[in-house]
Amino acid sequence: MGGFLLFAAALILAATGAGLVALRRASSPVDGMMGVQLLGSGSVAVLILLSVALAQDALVDAALTVAVLAAFAVAALHAARRPRRAASPPEAEGP
Repeated sequence: MGGFLLFAAALILAATGAGLVALRRASSPVDGMMGVQLLGSGSVAVLILLSVALAQDALVDAALTVAVLAAFAVAALHAARRPRRAASPPEAEGP
């Protein structure tokens, strides 16, 4: 069973790498966010499979940490991509 899980982890890692290479060719900011999300979800899947295959519970904690960091990274990229509104000058008070 452990060998099958290690093989599945290697396949997911290869698929994630191939997806990142394909996303690297695209240059839009949305593609960058998708790349971060792909890297995060692929990493979580590999870490969970390795955790079960190697009987290392600490890898589950690492997977959860990567999932949270990937979500924050996508939120940060989205916030950096939005145009900022210019502050309007205060209106002059009438008499």
